[in-house]
Formats: sequence, structure tokens, C-alpha cells
Amino acid sequence: MTEPNTAIQFDGHFYANLTQGETKLFSEIKFTASLDYVIADVDKFNTMMGGQLPVDLMKQNASFATEKTFTNLFEEGCSLDELKYKVDTQSALILQDSSLADWEGRCGIRAVQINNMAIEIDPQALKLLSFASMASPAPAPASNSSWKCTCGSMNSGNFCPQCGSKKPEDWVCSCGNVNKGKFCSECGTPRGF
Repeated sequence: MTEPNTAIQFDGHFYANLTQGETKLFSEIKFTASLDYVIADVDKFNTMMGGQLPVDLMKQNASFATEKTFTNLFEEGCSLDELKYKVDTQSALILQDSSLADWEGRCGIRAVQINNMAIEIDPQALKLLSFASMASPAPAPASNSSWKCTCGSMNSGNFCPQCGSKKPEDWVCSCGNVNKGKFCSECGTPRGF
């Protein structure tokens, strides 16, 4: 029997719409990762699996769950800029997919963590998206009520849609002064104008 928390390497690929600004491109996306697991119920594992770990089936299920999770992410409009911040957060969703989550009830194996997730996008597609974004008009400047998150995303709401961070209490006036109250202490401009 394999020791608990042993990593199983898996990989796969899928096709999705990539977005960069206003440009969309359908491209192949490859991924690699490792799956950590534990034998949560030794009796069930021995009874159902004869003590033999179904490595190929576990790889197949992990690949399917990863493909499904990232396909959903891209279908929701995740841009390439957002992807780098979302790769790690997708691990929990992958583990919740029924193709992995049901293993414990069926045969006593629990998938506990996805590690070393790497996403590889076709370099030609990245080049095309880069050219398209350089040719598109520059975005409008952010209003004074917008704020830049620590993850680099510009936001207008109270929470960053990329990483979930709360809007900081400080705000920067159009004159460049950093403030805490409702009015700029330097020029008197109200917050949000």
C-alpha cells in the first residue's frame, strides 16, 4: 500500500476562449499538477481496492476535475491577466469536484491537496493576444473612486473581484494626496469625485 500523502503527478489539456482586453482567441491549454491523498478508511480501501491504489484512475479523475474547473473559469471570462492570481485558488474547487470528492465514500481514499499546478498556454496564442492588445485603444483613466488592489487589479467596488481583498480605507485624491476622511486634506475635494 502506498504511504499517506504521496503525490501522484497528473497532466492534461483542454481548449478554451482566452481573453485579453477586447480580444478573444480559442486555444489549447495544457496543465500539470500533483495530487496528494490519504487512505482515510483502510478497511474500505482493502475491501474495495484489494489494497491496490488505482493510480491511473486517480490521474484520470484529477485531470478531468482540473479541466472542468479551468474550462468553467475561462467560460466566465477570466482574462490572462487574472489567470495568474486564480491558479492557486482553483485547487479547492478541483478537490470538490465529484470525480475526486466521491472517492472517500467509494473506496476510502481522500484527495487532500493539489500542488505544483502549472498552466501552459500555446505561445503562438499568447503572441497573437499580445499583438491584439497593443493595437487596441488605451483604456480610459480610472475615476477617483477606483482603487488599485495589492494584486495589481484596478477596482471600483468594495472588494477586489480578482483576489477578494477589501477596499482599503485610505483613498488617493486627484491631486495625489492620500486621505482617510470624506474630504481631501490638501485641496478639499470630496471623496469619490
